[in-house]
Amino acid sequence: MKAIQVMFEETLIKKLDETAEAKEKGRSAVLRRLTDEYLRKLHQEDIARRYSSAYGDEKGLGESFEGWEDQGRWPSE
Repeated sequence: MKAIQVMFEETLIKKLDETAEAKEKGRSAVLRRLTDEYLRKLHQEDIARRYSSAYGDEKGLGESFEGWEDQGRWPSE
């Protein structure tokens, strides 16, 4: 791990220090977890944005795939 310096308002540090997780695991552990969650959320949002950009225009698969829409469906009995 690498140590970094981060600036927080005193009131925010006090509130963080009062949490059970910070008391049990320490500030650094809480901030690492929150940073990881934040980055995962950004990644998921990026995937959703890219997916929507690629497939969200309601034009289907385009002319080159016309007629193939039903090929991935399970046959009815």
